[in-house]
Amino acid sequence: YIWGFTKPGTDNNVAVAHNYGLGPKVQAQFGSLGRIQLQENSSALVIEELQKDAAGMYTCQALFDTDEGARITFYFTRLEVEDN
Repeated sequence: YIWGFTKPGTDNNVAVAHNYGLGPKVQAQFGSLGRIQLQENSSALVIEELQKDAAGMYTCQALFDTDEGARITFYFTRLEVEDN
């Protein structure tokens, strides 16, 4: 799977993190969003110490092998960050 991020007001979806079976990889340049982690044995994206820049659209693209062949699934999550 791969997680992408689109900043509000743009249409540029950039890779934030992925795991293609060799372990999770997080792109270091996205530290301005918060502390990003991928949960082990899961496709869950976790952002701790959330920053205002984390607001936007997150897209997870997952590829699964099935008896009928490869299947691709997309998950879309819009994150809004409010000031305290």
